[in-house]
Amino acid sequence: MALPKTGSGLPSVGTASYNGVTFDEVTRSKVVGKPEPDAAGRAVKFVKWTISITGKIYVKPQNGASITTDSVIQSYRTLLTAPGKALQYSSKGFGTLDVNLPNGDVLDVAWGPFVEHFSFTPIAGNLAALVEWRVSVSIPECDGSEYKNKVMAYTWSVDYEIDGNGLTTITTEGELEIPLSLRGLPVMKLQDNADAYRELINFPAPLSFKRETQKYSLSKDRSKLAFTIVDRQLVAAFPPGVTNMELRHRFSNAKPRMFVMWNNTISGSVTVAPDQPKETAWNAFLQVATKRLLWATKVTNPFGEQVLTGWQVIGTRLEVDENLFGLDTRFTLSYDIGGVPLKYILYASGMWQPVGTDWATWQQSMQDVNDPRGIAQVAFINSKDTIVDLCSDAKDMQPPDAGASSYQPSDSAPSPPTPYGPDPQNPTATDLFFGPTPGSTPKSYPAYGGNYNIGGGGGPFAYPPPTTSYLEYRLVINTVQTNHLVVQKPLKNAITVVPPAQSPMNLNQIISGNVVDSATIQTTVPDILQRMCAPTAKVILQGQATRLGYPIAIPRLQLFQGQAVYEAYANNTGNQIIGDSNGIPIYAVGWYIVYNLLRPIAPAVPATANPENLIDSNSFNSPGATQ
Repeated sequence: MALPKTGSGLPSVGTASYNGVTFDEVTRSKVVGKPEPDAAGRAVKFVKWTISITGKIYVKPQNGASITTDSVIQSYRTLLTAPGKALQYSSKGFGTLDVNLPNGDVLDVAWGPFVEHFSFTPIAGNLAALVEWRVSVSIPECDGSEYKNKVMAYTWSVDYEIDGNGLTTITTEGELEIPLSLRGLPVMKLQDNADAYRELINFPAPLSFKRETQKYSLSKDRSKLAFTIVDRQLVAAFPPGVTNMELRHRFSNAKPRMFVMWNNTISGSVTVAPDQPKETAWNAFLQVATKRLLWATKVTNPFGEQVLTGWQVIGTRLEVDENLFGLDTRFTLSYDIGGVPLKYILYASGMWQPVGTDWATWQQSMQDVNDPRGIAQVAFINSKDTIVDLCSDAKDMQPPDAGASSYQPSDSAPSPPTPYGPDPQNPTATDLFFGPTPGSTPKSYPAYGGNYNIGGGGGPFAYPPPTTSYLEYRLVINTVQTNHLVVQKPLKNAITVVPPAQSPMNLNQIISGNVVDSATIQTTVPDILQRMCAPTAKVILQGQATRLGYPIAIPRLQLFQGQAVYEAYANNTGNQIIGDSNGIPIYAVGWYIVYNLLRPIAPAVPATANPENLIDSNSFNSPGATQ
């Protein structure tokens, strides 16, 4: 279809057509190009060519009847304003510019061609007109150009933010752009979209960094995918499968003025990846907690002193708090370390020691979490998008749809921890925590870096050495001496009673506070004391004790102040099991024993030993002392 000829008789030169409309004969054309750079200004995405065509048209009478331009231009208005149609401009000295032809290879890469201008100026009424028309087309100008199914531009910037601790947060922002064309779209459906290339943005987080957030924004024309990726530097690697872990370890002396028994608490939250079983949080917590607990059972020490033979560790509290509709679980583990002098507690507690995680293992476990499509694997689907305008059929319009997901949540129940590991030399944290083998012989576990007393009840909660097994020991020696004195009252005696000056019934006297209490009883002859016999002396030995793993021997006096003692009365409780620590019994006993002495008691009473505090009389012994 061609615009009506002017009838000049001049031959046509080249071809200029759009959407089936051919511009003939005496038309003037002009081509202007503008290279379009990418967002970084370092490359050219395409060249935007603008073709301007100007020509005069008129219609001749046919069969004696006049024909106006109305009927001709009416149909051309639709054809010459539609976007994305076939454009031919060739043999006019500019080379070939054929775009969006039905069987052609060259496609407009920016949804064009776009008609930018169409003007109509009547001449001689409605029999002739001046037509000005302008169209723009965007194509790459290079050898081997490709026009579809390829990235057209990929640019990004990076921001480094360093906090007051010297830790870095890296923010990467960028944009990926692809070519898109309207040619051949079935019922205005999309053939490609920039989100389909999201995997090309899959660069790993630097080692020791956590991928904090990923944001991807698909443009309305579907040709651009903007992204923002934030990587935050961590202090320590998390256990595998864990996306966040906030644990704190604290300890304090169990009793005031006593620096041998220490309360420890490891508490905090563990958040697991959505594709991990929730019991992964428990395994991760055990890995960290066991690493700390084992420091108290290590056989060797960095001090070079042969005094550390594995202190007692007794669990006192375990609390698990699960977020039923979330990914986090909170844990609290409290335990006591006993028999540890003050100078060793920082070592025995494991404070500031590594927790046994490594960056490579953790980062490997985060591959699915850090995937550019996340755990849900949501992707934009071309068939869900429809290009809608007033000329299209509204029944083809689709509601907004974010895309499709291939994520299948798991509702499987967790499996219980196994009591024994397959490799006793490289046990898991669960194996060590609950105890891989019975016995109390120190064993070497290379994966945990040392030899440990982890027999008996298992794990860190094992049978301690006898010297550090006492949880409580209270021993008191009381002396009782009866002097057998008798008070005699002389009969010849005058007694004077002076009443008080202040009456409890007188409010004014009570409030004033100025009255001195003068109530006295006076006698003229004092009483007489008479000693009937020699003094009777007794010693009372009383106390109580609790001990981890071993029965308690009730102490007995052998001598007191160098003289023999004779047991007169005893009220003792036998060894009772009042609890256990992971299968290790806790014994308790109490005693009350009365002894008679043959001679009076000297003023000084000797100090007693206390195995809980490793005190022997008035001296402090090392924990390596024998029982």
